[in-house]
Amino acid sequence: DWKEGAVYELGRGAAGFSVRRRVALPGSHPVGLAVDRGRLFTVDSWTRRLERRRLDDALSVELSVASPGPKPSALFFDGKYLWSADQALGRVYQHADDEALTVLGEFSLPHPPVGLYHGPEGFWTADARDGGFFRLMPPPSLAVAASYRLRELADGAAPFSAFAWRDGRLWVARDGSKTLLERPAWRLRERR
Repeated sequence: DWKEGAVYELGRGAAGFSVRRRVALPGSHPVGLAVDRGRLFTVDSWTRRLERRRLDDALSVELSVASPGPKPSALFFDGKYLWSADQALGRVYQHADDEALTVLGEFSLPHPPVGLYHGPEGFWTADARDGGFFRLMPPPSLAVAASYRLRELADGAAPFSAFAWRDGRLWVARDGSKTLLERPAWRLRERR
């Protein structure tokens, strides 16, 4: 939660999601997070810092480095590399999982990214301006392979702030909304 400066752990039951745990991150405004191997990575839009945190009760910071771009907007950890996005520059950065989160690669996109995902469905980003979804060529290219829309989400409402894939389902969050939208991936329609 960027506005509240907090991270939530959610549980899913028959009645929907419930908050299992809320952890305040004083002085932080997280706009992206990624979890791997007992660690949480966050990126702060105000301080422009990438942080690696322990998964303890306070989510203690163990490493903090400057974001490579002026407006960080998303994170993803693929098990080997941390990937960050910058909305202002329209770039994706590949980072080593080392003590400096060293930038190993920099990739330009034709849109301001607000989400990153890499998995069986491919490498994806979402567009902050128009709610489009982009499937990218695999690294080291990251060129746009195709562009998609979810018709029911192209209503001009608040812009996307994050998205993720899970088990063939697409999860989308919008600025200012407390609702996570879940849609089956087969509803994506290619834009021409």
